[in-house]
Amino acid sequence: MIVVLALVGAATSAAWFFTTATTTYTATAALSTQSAERGPEQDAVLALGYVNYFNQASYQELLRRESGIPADVALTAMTGATSPILYISATGSDEQAARSAATVATDTFRNDVRESLIEERRRAAEDIQAEIDRNTAELTGPGVRQDVQVNIVLDQIRSLQGRLTDVVSDNTNHLKPLQSEPGVASSRENPLVATATGAVGGALLGVLVALLLVVTDSRVRNEVDVRHRLGVEVLEDVAGVAPAERARLVRTLVNSLRLAGHSERTVLAVVAPRGSVAARRLARELAAAGSAPRRQAVLVRADLTTPDIRPGFLDALAERAAARDALLSGPDGVLVLPVGRRTGDGAWSLVAPEQVSEIVDEVAEGSPLAVLDAPPLLEAPESQIVCAAADRVLLVLERDTTTWSDAGEALRLLGQVDATVTGIVLDEPHFDSPREVLVPRSGADEGSAETMTNVLPVVSTELVGPAQSPVPSPRPRPRPVSVGANSEDHERPAADVPDHG
Repeated sequence: MIVVLALVGAATSAAWFFTTATTTYTATAALSTQSAERGPEQDAVLALGYVNYFNQASYQELLRRESGIPADVALTAMTGATSPILYISATGSDEQAARSAATVATDTFRNDVRESLIEERRRAAEDIQAEIDRNTAELTGPGVRQDVQVNIVLDQIRSLQGRLTDVVSDNTNHLKPLQSEPGVASSRENPLVATATGAVGGALLGVLVALLLVVTDSRVRNEVDVRHRLGVEVLEDVAGVAPAERARLVRTLVNSLRLAGHSERTVLAVVAPRGSVAARRLARELAAAGSAPRRQAVLVRADLTTPDIRPGFLDALAERAAARDALLSGPDGVLVLPVGRRTGDGAWSLVAPEQVSEIVDEVAEGSPLAVLDAPPLLEAPESQIVCAAADRVLLVLERDTTTWSDAGEALRLLGQVDATVTGIVLDEPHFDSPREVLVPRSGADEGSAETMTNVLPVVSTELVGPAQSPVPSPRPRPRPVSVGANSEDHERPAADVPDHG
């Protein structure tokens, strides 16, 4: 967001520059307040006062009205450091207009100051002259005065006449022209400066927008935010990583979970707040990573919201099949207990903590790891029971998809049943997850034909010899069945799965 807005700002500023940029002209004239009666620092203070007066908007309005300076010409005054020199500048797009405005503004300002000072001194001279006239009238009056009194009045008159002469001849505080003919300088904005300014402005706007998006964002974005908002450690972030790196991270996660358990077998539940292909895929990857040639891991598909056509977890809950006999084998060496067939009863009502634990103990006998693919917490009430039956629970959050409210609610539901939440795994939504191909596990009990009827054809027998022992008839090689595939009896109506919403 920041980079995009910075580029947009730079492009906009550059386009604006090349379409509207013009050359500006600045004409400058100089005046001075220097006098012989004061020190240079006093003259500098006076110059600063004149500058402030000139830059007042009220005076400039009066100045433009008196001298006819156009409104598109900017007028400014400034001092030269701490010197008694002040500069009056006029800036506009026309050179001649700027030069004329600087000349007229300088002369008008100097005359205004001069007339103001003359008027002030005229009034002071009139006051002094009136006092002289009063003293002269006393000398010529009818009263007889002594010589001492006459001399005093004459001294006062002479003093007043001296003051009058000083006032009339005083030219302090006047502005003296230092550069009557203004100099003109042209300037044009640098396109690089304009572009850089636009880029900086766009970047600042991008920062503000990004901060606003962060504050109002309702989606899970990264592990730092997860740790800060939910207070739960993110064990791995496998979203967007390469397949080889993902496999390494999953194996590392399995090793850490098994070694932290300090038991011969670890039961791990993988759950998401809502229906997630990412959680289903991660559960299979964890089981595959924790499986060994002689001690296979077991994956229990316990998500009752996605029933299968083969016997499995649901059948074991309804006591229609033995869980051990319903196990299937995957190409990666993982033993998989399918979800099971639809049932007319409420599937969620069949789930009890004792039954889940018994099924896990049955199918995971001798296995180092049992992974429970749990139902989504916010969509299936039985998910809490399945997670509570596990030693550890991994909460899978889909980056840029899962909302913070769903994640917080999922943790709250797990806390209600005292489920041990080991941590969170960040993943991304998967839309091209590979199909899961399963076949009957080797060494399965052939007496369990009733439970395997959806996988293998029925075995026929015939009498052989005196013992009349049943001999299985030749049968074709078992055809692999993928999860979600339709069976030959898919036309049969099945009871609906209860609504978990």
